[in-house]
Amino acid sequence: MFIVVRAMLRYRVNARVSVIVMSGDQRERDDPLLTSGDVARRLGVATATISAWVRQGRLTPAVTTMGGRYRFRWSEVQEQLRAAREDD
Repeated sequence: MFIVVRAMLRYRVNARVSVIVMSGDQRERDDPLLTSGDVARRLGVATATISAWVRQGRLTPAVTTMGGRYRFRWSEVQEQLRAAREDD
């Protein structure tokens, strides 16, 4: 996976940073990156629960943005939660 970071600086104080993820891997096209909110909705839990699971090591995000936001692949989330249940 290639991550290209492009900074768009505006005059004076404001700066906007965007992250573009590019890849030719078929899996990445079939299993797109999801936000914490997307994952929380699919699992029926609060977004804060997803953040807590990341802190506890129960979930590992596929990507953490420069702003500290998490991005997940649904297939990886399912695998990680399955493994966590087996360990309990």
